[in-house]
Amino acid sequence: MSTRPDVVVHSTSSLMKDVVGQLTKCLEASTHVVSTCEELSYPFRKYPDLSGQLDRCARDHGAVLLGVGVNPDFAMDKLVLTLATACHHITKVQV
Repeated sequence: MSTRPDVVVHSTSSLMKDVVGQLTKCLEASTHVVSTCEELSYPFRKYPDLSGQLDRCARDHGAVLLGVGVNPDFAMDKLVLTLATACHHITKVQV
């Protein structure tokens, strides 16, 4: 029996050049991907060729690639706020 996930939550590196092969394999399997790769949250300016390659691969295989990044919105905002809910009084937060 073979299984194929509907979605892969990808969290291996912050650098596009390190993850492009991993992402390509997922997309070629027609699997949707949500990645925390920071450079993937807006790759078009710095990596126009790689981002175009990933876009074509996703479209060719009917998959979606979503780059959400981890910083600043997760680790520097949401995570800190969530952890703060366990506190009664906070005088300072530094991230």
